[in-house]
Amino acid sequence: MAAEYGVSSPTIRLRLDRLIARIEVADEHRNASAFERLARSRYVEGKLDFDTLKDLLEAHRRETEEQS
Repeated sequence: MAAEYGVSSPTIRLRLDRLIARIEVADEHRNASAFERLARSRYVEGKLDFDTLKDLLEAHRRETEEQS
């Protein structure tokens, strides 16, 4: 597979690990809001650090509670 894509075996493994993590996050949080699923997905992709994810989710929860 690595040869087919022109990358190394560790690169293939990293990509598969990230894909598996995204699927797990989606499955574990399927009842979450679209915002929460998107934020968690970006975290798994490495586009958000953990502290930023935590801050965003907390702000979203507060806003959602205030609207209720």
